[in-house]
Amino acid sequence: MSCRKERRRILKRLDLSLALEEELLLERHLADCDACDAFQERAAALEEGLARLPEPRTERVGVEGAVAAIRARIDARPAGRPRPRRGLRRWAPIAAGVAAALLLALFAPGTRDAVPPEAPEPRTRIVTGQEARSEEQQRAATAPSSRPPTPAAGDEDARLDLERLADAREEVRALLLGSAPALAPAAAQPDARTFFESVERSTRHLRLQQWPVPRIVAGILESGPAEEARAAARYLGQLGDRTSVAALERAVARGDVLVDVVRALRDVGTGGLGGLELAARAPGHRSGALAAIGAVGGAEAANAVERIARLDARTTGAVPADVLAALVGLGDPGLDPLLRLGRDALVEEEVLLARLDAIPGAGTALVERLATWRARRIDGLQMRAAAQLEPERALPLIADMCLERSSRLAALDCLARAEDPGAVAALARLWSAGRISSAVLAPFAREAVERDPKRLAWAADRAAARGDAGALEDLLELFVTSGSRSAAPALSILARSPALGAAERRSAVLAIGEVGGEEHAQALVELFRSLGPDERHLAAACLLVAHELAGEEASLRALEGAPPRSAQSILSLLLRRDAEGRTTVSIYKLARELEPVLAEHQDWSAAP
Repeated sequence: MSCRKERRRILKRLDLSLALEEELLLERHLADCDACDAFQERAAALEEGLARLPEPRTERVGVEGAVAAIRARIDARPAGRPRPRRGLRRWAPIAAGVAAALLLALFAPGTRDAVPPEAPEPRTRIVTGQEARSEEQQRAATAPSSRPPTPAAGDEDARLDLERLADAREEVRALLLGSAPALAPAAAQPDARTFFESVERSTRHLRLQQWPVPRIVAGILESGPAEEARAAARYLGQLGDRTSVAALERAVARGDVLVDVVRALRDVGTGGLGGLELAARAPGHRSGALAAIGAVGGAEAANAVERIARLDARTTGAVPADVLAALVGLGDPGLDPLLRLGRDALVEEEVLLARLDAIPGAGTALVERLATWRARRIDGLQMRAAAQLEPERALPLIADMCLERSSRLAALDCLARAEDPGAVAALARLWSAGRISSAVLAPFAREAVERDPKRLAWAADRAAARGDAGALEDLLELFVTSGSRSAAPALSILARSPALGAAERRSAVLAIGEVGGEEHAQALVELFRSLGPDERHLAAACLLVAHELAGEEASLRALEGAPPRSAQSILSLLLRRDAEGRTTVSIYKLARELEPVLAEHQDWSAAP
């Protein structure tokens, strides 16, 4: 048989995809061919060197250093092992070139620092032909093995060994079916474990004879009848080693047993997540696969769901609701994947914030990140999410971030867009403090004022309820400076607040006259009718502005119930105009006329 075919088998063995029958033939060839034995040793060393490479840092990649490290590991052999033949040295530059190509394909262009290798994952040792010959003589009769018994030389012996393998496979099938009654449909983990232990006891004699029972079971899963394959899947899920996981991943293509394959991969835990990702792409099995990933839990499970989401976004243009629900169901580990999906505009922000709100403790986690903003980069999406989920704790931190140049624009944008009225109050404080250039702050302040008039009124109401004169004055300055019509209702609230001084309340009324419309006149009429003679200047401002906004009708409503002669005199003052049509009456003159009228306030203000 040609060495080329056997070397393809060697590579399939390294990929854990070589059938047992082929492995028997390969072992027989390796026992007689030192060249293929050396090729296997070399290929295994290359794969092991690549597997030992840690995850690279994202900023730089030292390709030359990494290739040199791989070469050094390939050449570093334990004492006593035979060195390859001289002609085999031609594989060294090829192996190095393959390693360099893999690194360049996997990582972004650029140069990265070489990173010290981490400890490799445990791997099954590949036995060379020479070692097999020596170890076969020393192997104890009861020692288990992951390989079938090595056939002796000669075609007849090879045929007999394949027949023995067929007999062993039939016996394993029978034992699987014999233990299957302990495996109820949709069996949970404890029942699957009981089934696995039953199979292990039943197949003990085969393992003592060196038959690799898990490999035989993997073959049954791949090509056996559905009933046997379902039992084989649950057995391999309990075993959970690399060979079993590889067999389960290949079995995802078998639709008739996929439900049991998904359960088996769930039983594996984190190691089964790759197979569950594949199962999530199978029609009709997505919900089961996502539920299994959720049962595994943890950061790796969340990353797996994120990869599913990104694949969906590439293929369909959107992330389905069930995938987002799976991330929410993972709890805290799902927080970062959701934020990354939102940051990459794969999920609408409104939808994203609603999903984050469903994760217990998400607001607290985001606020804790904000608290360390000087030591880590916090983007605008995280700020907005924290501001929505935990506004009372997040907004003061975001206001502090406005004072730092590197985070200022994102933080100001967050305050301008946040729904909580505390964001408006925070912007008002920043405006009054004068620590940020008005040219920088003004666009965000105007956006905050114009975004939602109800939010402004809520902020004013909150400050008025607390009697916080400082906060009220900050809001007044922000609203007056913005010159926005949206601020008129909130200015009416400030004008009514006794916590503000008389001059500030009067300024609020006059600001309504500048930015308000006819619809805002009634609030001033109501305020006018609630004032007494000691507040005549504020009353004069209310009457004057109401008249300017809504005309004589508003003035008549305000003076309804007042003595007719006094009301007529005041109305005459309001109707006086200059050549340009502007009123000529001053607040102070109007206040003097109103003083006797307001003195009778208790009698006429009760009129309907």
